[in-house]
This record gives sequence, structure tokens and C-alpha cells, in this order.
Amino acid sequence: MKKLLTAFFALCLSVSVAYAEVKNCPFVWKVEKKGEPVSYLVGTIHLNKKDKQLSGCLKEVLDNADTLITETFFVTSPDELVQTDIIPFMQISINRNNPNQLKDDIGEKLHGELKEMVKNSEMSSLLTAFDHFYAWSAFVNTMSIPYNNSLSQQNGIDLLLSQYAKEKNLRRVGLEQAMEQVQYFKDIPKDKIIAEFEMSIRHKKELAKDEMKLIDTYNSGSLENITKLLFDDNQFRYFNQKDKEFWKKWSNIDLLENRTAIWLPKILIQLPKEKTVIATGAGHMVGDKGLVKLLQNNGYTVTYSHYFAII
Repeated sequence: MKKLLTAFFALCLSVSVAYAEVKNCPFVWKVEKKGEPVSYLVGTIHLNKKDKQLSGCLKEVLDNADTLITETFFVTSPDELVQTDIIPFMQISINRNNPNQLKDDIGEKLHGELKEMVKNSEMSSLLTAFDHFYAWSAFVNTMSIPYNNSLSQQNGIDLLLSQYAKEKNLRRVGLEQAMEQVQYFKDIPKDKIIAEFEMSIRHKKELAKDEMKLIDTYNSGSLENITKLLFDDNQFRYFNQKDKEFWKKWSNIDLLENRTAIWLPKILIQLPKEKTVIATGAGHMVGDKGLVKLLQNNGYTVTYSHYFAII
């Protein structure tokens, strides 16, 4: 009887421990296949509130890993720049021979408004090269500037994971290099980029509210609600119909589905080797073309965090 009670209390304890880990660790999936190390998927967000820190549960996920894989290699200190192709990327992003390249591409008024936005952001270091940017490279370099000043890229989950992985001396790998991303942006017609800039500036206040709603929803831990927001057509509501159709396809197909499909073979090569944490934007995880479904289609058991304990 004593042994039975002991086993019962041990079971209750294990369940409570698992629950404590899970409730503070949303957007995490365990990835398993017979004969292979256990790995994890983490759906991230690239911006967050400036006081946001890495949760204890996500630290525990990394504590049980050998390698962290993110969308790109996140630079956590200047000395790590040599591990990236950021410098060559910046070199093709500017026209050194034309100090008015961006003004010529998007017009004087829009150029001035965009420059003012950059000046007042955490990306103000871009100002030294700003006037030399092409329209497409200005879009690349400004698309991650938050509309709300209480948010920062420095507190994005990807970067926080990278910083902790560095502290733990884990191997860190990017699924793609900056130069691989170029074509996604260079192919965007100039008139579409101008329409996006104009929309962003004209509706900055409304977009700041949308952005904060997305951040709050992510931090609340609701996978269902964050999925709805990420794929909600409402985010394109300020475009005319043609521009709406373009940006919806570019965001959902080009930037999400196509890149996820390109990443999959690299991930399938990595998973049998060692315990790995794969952290990408939450939009890459969900849906029929997301990593969860794609890995399941390749014979992996992928279990959402409500149903397992971190081990």
C-alpha cells in the first residue's frame, strides 16, 4: 500500500511539474523519431516589449540542446559579424555613386518622411547610408522598425534565445544567409514598395495598435489567437485591392511558405545528428505548409507543449 501511495504521489508531482513548465512555455513543440535525439521547435516573435526576458522554460529547452537553429545567424556582439554575410549584403544595398538614390526611387516627400522615422528609431545608425539605399534595400532595413517605441528587436525571442545559447556555449546556426534573402526583396516592384511606405506612414498610429495587439497575444500564450492574427487579411486593409493581393501573396507565400520549404531539407539533415532547438517566426510553424505539419509528413511525431514535460 505504501509503495502504491508513493507511486501515486510521484505521478501527481510529475504532472504538476510538467504543467508548471508548460503554462509558461507556449509555442514549443517536441520533435521525436525512433532512434533520433529529441529536438524542439520554438515559434518566435521578432519584436517584443523592452522589458521582455527569456522565460525559464525556454532556457530549460536550450539547456537540453546541443544546437540552436534560427532563421538567420543572430549577431549578439560585434565580433560575431565575421560569421555572417551582413557586410556584403550592405554593400549591394547601396549605390555609392548616387547620394540621392533613395530620393530618386521614392520621391522627395516620402524620402523625408521615411528618413524622419528612421532617425527616431533604434535603427538610427542606418542614417549614414540611408540616402544611398535603393527602394528595395530601404524596405529591407526598415521593415523591422517597430511602430511603438516601447518595443524593440533587442527583446525579440530569437535574439534572446541566441544570447542564452551563446552563454551556454551551444552551436548556433542560421537557416539562411542575408544574401539568400536578397531576391525576395529585389523582385518587389518599386510601386509596391512605395505603396507600402506610404501606407505605413499614413496609418502609423493604427498599425502601432495592431502591432501591440500581436505582441500581447503572443505573450498571452494563445496559439489559436496568434495564428488568427498572423493570417488575418485585416492587416492589409489599408491597401487598395491590387496592392492588397500583392502583399498578401508576398507575405504568406513568398516570405513564409516558400522559405519554410527551402529550410526543411536542412532541418531534416540536422535532426538525426543531435538535440536541436529550431526557432523561427511563429508563422513558419503553423498551417499545412508549416514546419509542424512538414515534419509530421516526414515521419516525425510532433507534440505541442500542453502534452509533454521538458526533458
